[in-house]
Amino acid sequence: MQIGYVIWGPYVVAKVLPHDRYVVRDVDNCQITQIPYNGIIESKNMRLWRSPEFVQNREWTSHSDDEDDSVN
Repeated sequence: MQIGYVIWGPYVVAKVLPHDRYVVRDVDNCQITQIPYNGIIESKNMRLWRSPEFVQNREWTSHSDDEDDSVN
């Protein structure tokens, strides 16, 4: 049995609605199907999408092995 969820997208927020709902649509030149998507999504079902360029250019900070992150 596979446990997990499918993330569709990326989408752009076209309009903010009341009660944490958003009208979203396909990003230009990034449609999965021939029919453009335009729908209403709850904020709890949305995830932040970052472009591969953003992730690649991000300066990641890491802790060295000799640092002690434990709580005393």
